[in-house]
Amino acid sequence: MEILLLIIAGVVVYFLYQELNKYLKNPLSSSKYSKSSTYAKEYNIKEDPYVSEKMLDPMEKFANTELGVMLAICAQFPNRQNMQEVYQVIMQDFTTKYLHEKGQDRALYANEIDKMINGDFYKSDLIDLAKKFLTMSYAEYKKRLRFVEFLLLLIYLDGEIDEQEKEFLLDVAANLELDNQDFNEIYSIYEEKFKNLPKKENNLDEVAKSHGFEDKEAYLKQRIDEIGLNIFGVKNPAILDSALKIREIL
Repeated sequence: MEILLLIIAGVVVYFLYQELNKYLKNPLSSSKYSKSSTYAKEYNIKEDPYVSEKMLDPMEKFANTELGVMLAICAQFPNRQNMQEVYQVIMQDFTTKYLHEKGQDRALYANEIDKMINGDFYKSDLIDLAKKFLTMSYAEYKKRLRFVEFLLLLIYLDGEIDEQEKEFLLDVAANLELDNQDFNEIYSIYEEKFKNLPKKENNLDEVAKSHGFEDKEAYLKQRIDEIGLNIFGVKNPAILDSALKIREIL
């Protein structure tokens, strides 16, 4: 009996010795105490998709959407203030049709859209914005090309393009990785079509009244809606045709 107890005691001592040896070689190997375990991992609120989504400011969220980035780029085109009235109507129409194509209700973003159109938010660097739009539309080359043509439409609202506007357009086009031939073709067509158009010195209030409108904004909204500009729709008329028609109504 005593021999049996000694044998059992020897086995227990050997087992304990082996376990102690393993622990001394790697004291933190146990998942219970490991730094990589879920128990020891430090909580980071920024990595929580549910919490961070709720905490984001609505304006920040909208500014980081494709539409928000496009509006931020458009708001930075030079001489925008000179054509602010017609610019605002065109951009309101632009956002309405974009969201309609996406099956989204514009009313949900009305406040954010107004701030972006007025240039009251998102003063990011133009190059950064263009690169961001490139990432968002990387597999949609035609969309990027049509967007740059839309910028040409905005630039030519006053009937001409100056050096500052050229630089703005080149910065956007280059960072959207447009093919040089495609860009040069669009640029040359607009330059040719607009260079011989007479300059207009008409007062927009007078133009609206001559067409039976007391309010120039109502006049612009109706005429631009009739033109049917929609650069992203399936049935989208040529942007150049729309640009020339918009120039005619001013």
